[in-house]
Amino acid sequence: MSAIMMKKNPDFHAQSKHIELHHHFIRDLVNNGEICLKFVRTNKQPVDVLTKPVSLEKLEKFKDSMKITN
Repeated sequence: MSAIMMKKNPDFHAQSKHIELHHHFIRDLVNNGEICLKFVRTNKQPVDVLTKPVSLEKLEKFKDSMKITN
């Protein structure tokens, strides 16, 4: 279940009530207009190179945006 779906649909509360209240700070930031959540496809997420096995092509694509050098 995505963070965006949890924010937009309160029906997910029953499935996510194990998440303690202090972990809902993102919801408060969105409701206060301090941040805006946007969907980003997996192939456009630079952080994947730090959390998943990726091809050299993908690493090359994102290394500049992440300030990764040799």
